[in-house]
Amino acid sequence: MNLNITFLIQKISLKTYLIGFIVSLSLFIFILFTHNKTSVSQNVQNQISLWEEDLALAIVDNNQNFFEKFSKNLHATVQYIEVYNLQKVVYSYPVDSEMFTCLFPLKTPISRYGAQTGEIKTCLYSGYIIKATLFSPFLLFYLVLCACLTMLLLSERLEKQKALEQIKNTQALCELASQVSHDIRSPLAALNLVLKDLHHLPENTRILLRSAVQRIQDIANDLLNKHKKTKPLNTNTSNDNTRLVHDVSWLPGIIESSVSEKRLSLKSQDGMIIETRLSLASYSSFSKINQMELKRILSNILNNSIDAMKNNGKVFVSLSNNESFNLISIEDTGKGIPEEILKKLGTRGFSYGKSNGNGLGLHHAKSVIEQLGGKFEIQSKLNHGTEITICIPKTELPKWFVSKLIIPESASIIILDDDPSIHQIWKNRIEVLNHENKNIEILDFYNTDTFLLWIEKHHNIMGFFLIDYEIFGSPSNGFDVINKLNLKDKAVLVTSRYEEPLLIEQCEAADVKLLPKNLAPLVQIEIAKGKTIWPQRHFDDTSRP
Repeated sequence: MNLNITFLIQKISLKTYLIGFIVSLSLFIFILFTHNKTSVSQNVQNQISLWEEDLALAIVDNNQNFFEKFSKNLHATVQYIEVYNLQKVVYSYPVDSEMFTCLFPLKTPISRYGAQTGEIKTCLYSGYIIKATLFSPFLLFYLVLCACLTMLLLSERLEKQKALEQIKNTQALCELASQVSHDIRSPLAALNLVLKDLHHLPENTRILLRSAVQRIQDIANDLLNKHKKTKPLNTNTSNDNTRLVHDVSWLPGIIESSVSEKRLSLKSQDGMIIETRLSLASYSSFSKINQMELKRILSNILNNSIDAMKNNGKVFVSLSNNESFNLISIEDTGKGIPEEILKKLGTRGFSYGKSNGNGLGLHHAKSVIEQLGGKFEIQSKLNHGTEITICIPKTELPKWFVSKLIIPESASIIILDDDPSIHQIWKNRIEVLNHENKNIEILDFYNTDTFLLWIEKHHNIMGFFLIDYEIFGSPSNGFDVINKLNLKDKAVLVTSRYEEPLLIEQCEAADVKLLPKNLAPLVQIEIAKGKTIWPQRHFDDTSRP
């Protein structure tokens, strides 16, 4: 009942509620006033009926004393009384009754032995009826109820306003976090590329640099994760990551995000190291599994590994694949698990090495993976560590994913990105090809307006376009630019927002290719010799399983 009232109040506006309150109050007072008028009228008639025989004798005898006695019984509810015989007024109270304007007159015939002897005219006292109406307990109850509803409405409105303000503030922080994460990822990709060529530096220096870059990467991932967790759900799309629906998921992104989150939670524990080992081949690994479910599984396994090493050791998370499965391996340097215990792990309710364990984590992980047609395997050796391998069936690469860039030999590469470090990454990648006498021209654009002006003058250029999604200072994003210029057959959208369901839906619907920005230093680039015109599709689909 309370929930229904609250829901109803939330749906109506304050103005509508006030209008409804005034109309309903007026109607309620009118009904109550009418009821009281009828009640007073009925009471007067009952009094007259009770004294009718005596009144008839008094009219015949012109008994003024009786009329005065009778009028005293009614003076609280009537304004005046006039007693008539069949010819004239024989009694009037007050004496000059003509001075009153009667709003509610009432005539009652007086009879004796079936013959009418006279008539009594009364005027109901409007003041008494109004007083009875205004001080009615029913009206008081109604006003109290309306006051409670009004307070509830105002309370709901205030809470809703506070919630909206909080949402606005949260959204602003989320957008800032997303933008910072986006801005950090670009120079990180450049740093990762440079780190591969620093073999001349001492090992300790290289380790320090890698650790610093990884730390920044973790912060970027954490900012992006917080942005996704606090981002309002989009009711216009059915592909929400919070659903327990098995969508096609990019495994490297999930692994890096999960590991980064775990590293941040262990930042105060210097003895705990978590590393990812993702081969170039593994970056095309997709499986049909819910992202949040897989993150939950990985988080639980990582927690188990950390507990087994007493916060001092190493965990290696790797991704590989075979003909049918993507293989996620979590290996730790912990104390290992006895063989007799190993057989029981994954059984519901069985826990090992945890005082507060409930035996549900591994059981849940094993059940989810096996329901997908996969395998959940645990191998361990005492005093050496434990390795858990999650085998998830491979699935077709989604329409939006680019596993290899195939560029016609005569094409120029046009880069639209607001971050100079991304331009440098692509230049370094193309420079390697130019050393092989490819002579590929690169054109750099840092804002949309300059790019659009240039494209108007060079709309027939043989170009391959690498376009960022978020371009600072531009009202249009990269997806809009590709659609507006009809570049889908010769452009790739390069962004760190590749996991957002709405963007994926848009790219799939428009047949636009999308490349995760952290793949820019890694994605394979191939020059198609002898091609001087664009084919129908410029991306290699042969890598699909």
